[in-house]
Amino acid sequence: MSAESHTPQALASSLEVIADRVPNEVWCLILNYSSQKEHAAFSLVSRLLRRLAEPFLYSEFSWVPPPRQELPPIPDLSGKDILAFTKSRRKKRNRVLGHFGPPPYLLLRTILNRPDLAHHVKRATILAVDTSAGLFWNKYETREGGLSLGEFTMCVDRIQEMEDIPYLPWVHALKEGALDVAIGLLVAFLPRLTLIDIRIRGSCIYRSKIFQAIGDPAKLYRLQPIKNIVVSLDTDNARSPQLQRDYFEQMLDNQYDIDLQMSRLFRVPGLQTLSVSCFVPDVVVWDWRSGIPYTENLTALSLRYSELSEDHLAQLLEATPKLETLECDLVYDRSLGEHCDGGKINSALSLASDTLKHLTLRFQIIYPFDIGNGNDPWNVRQSIGSMKHFTQLKYLAIPILVLYNRAFPQEFDTILPNQLEIIRPDWYPAIPDPREHFAPGWMLLRLYMKRRGLGR
Repeated sequence: MSAESHTPQALASSLEVIADRVPNEVWCLILNYSSQKEHAAFSLVSRLLRRLAEPFLYSEFSWVPPPRQELPPIPDLSGKDILAFTKSRRKKRNRVLGHFGPPPYLLLRTILNRPDLAHHVKRATILAVDTSAGLFWNKYETREGGLSLGEFTMCVDRIQEMEDIPYLPWVHALKEGALDVAIGLLVAFLPRLTLIDIRIRGSCIYRSKIFQAIGDPAKLYRLQPIKNIVVSLDTDNARSPQLQRDYFEQMLDNQYDIDLQMSRLFRVPGLQTLSVSCFVPDVVVWDWRSGIPYTENLTALSLRYSELSEDHLAQLLEATPKLETLECDLVYDRSLGEHCDGGKINSALSLASDTLKHLTLRFQIIYPFDIGNGNDPWNVRQSIGSMKHFTQLKYLAIPILVLYNRAFPQEFDTILPNQLEIIRPDWYPAIPDPREHFAPGWMLLRLYMKRRGLGR
């Protein structure tokens, strides 16, 4: 074998010949079990493999930079906009996309030049950046990586189609080189998304363009494929459950303003699963009855580290008539005289008694031991009572302090649903003397679970 056969060019030619001889079905099977990096490698072998790999290569987009990674600010362009800089770019460089700018912006430019690729993107994980974040570090990057006139025109046309957004601020931010508007436009150009995972990090998201793009009425007809939306704290900066309890106990402000985005999320027509962290309704400015749209398709709602009352819970369930899975936190501030009322909780949950299959309920007690307890821990007025009317409920995770009332003990067979398969009593919030309060109830619960053969 000659030395020429070992050159990169010869190897590439050999791989291309092999790729053309293997049936497309076999390549699709291989690609289906390959990683994202392997998809990228396959796409470099031949045009055929690139065409076959593109649906896999672009099926998922993820961009959550590490907390320590600094993002460029909106550049100082000396009173000019980005178009003024890109006009001076050499014509031959307009034919090839540059590598300047963060990944969401680069994907946006790719889709503007290859609209067919937008149909391959099914899942997206994106950081909701601050409105001060920009695209480029300096004027050179702005000139080489900025939108061309044709790309800018397509973006402006899409902004004009969007009804529920401020047109002029979006166009102005686009001309300035704001990363926030680039991410919003990216979402607006992706018609086949089934899952969006939005990460938030340390700042208010009230004016976040990504939420404006999701909830825009003109885009709703293109949002039918969206089935799942997740809004969570950035994984690299996430709080542990104990830190979350400290968060509530310190009574921090509603720093993320997620409550102001809930109506946009509920308006997505085909939405089936919604998971939101740190949802704290502002009772002063939030109009619940007009703020939560009625949604018929939502079957799973997770509000981890939320700060809800029984009234908030009832109004949410009124808007979700087909809800099957619910996870949320109820918060009581004892310094404000708030108390837990199991009867109100039962009344609120009863709105979903015919559909609810999986219920996880947690309590957060602010100042649990600093205020006089009264007759029972934290003045719990009454237990949750009978749940026999929950005809579909199979999984129940609930604090034992509201499930069992030592003043009026009841057999669990008389209050829990017959079809229940798993019960997980939560021992948090802890009380000073759990043995005194809950030992009889715990024995009754153990006997009940043993008789029914229930799992924990």
